[in-house]
Amino acid sequence: MKPVLIAVIVFAALPANLFVVLYHLTASWWKSEFGCNLMTLLASLAAALDLSLSRWIFGPWPGLSHAALFVYLAIGGAIWWRLALLLRAQLGARSE
Repeated sequence: MKPVLIAVIVFAALPANLFVVLYHLTASWWKSEFGCNLMTLLASLAAALDLSLSRWIFGPWPGLSHAALFVYLAIGGAIWWRLALLLRAQLGARSE
């Protein structure tokens, strides 16, 4: 089961990491709040997948739980931020 799980994590981690690199190189993501949020969300998801992969390949390593705490906080923060963007856009559209 471990090889299958590692393959599935790689399947998800590769495009997540590739997206972060390509988005950084090809888009002016820092010029809009949505772009910043998208980069934050995908970078934190890529980091979570990378941490998971490192744990499965190398086992627990010093600082893993601290890194995971930071990454999960980043994911949560990015999702709350995305929710605020959604509400602002939807409520702003209603008032027009």
